[in-house]
Amino acid sequence: MNWISVDERLPDDQQEILTYWPERNMIQVQRFYEDYAGLGRWWMHGWQNHSLKYNRITHWMPLPAPPILSNKQLKLTQGGTA
Repeated sequence: MNWISVDERLPDDQQEILTYWPERNMIQVQRFYEDYAGLGRWWMHGWQNHSLKYNRITHWMPLPAPPILSNKQLKLTQGGTA
């Protein structure tokens, strides 16, 4: 997967994605909102919320697919024993 510039394309509404914030050299998982509470386009991650108009987030990419768990791992995650 490659980084996508927000100038090139935006994620789908309410899609969780990886974002890059160059000002802090930070990569985060965030959710994109096309119109958050009538305030316009927003990136949200806990207390760190960014309006798209402030240009703090410059790039994004889809999250990778989750790992495929073995039967043993599945049992453990469901409270079973190995």
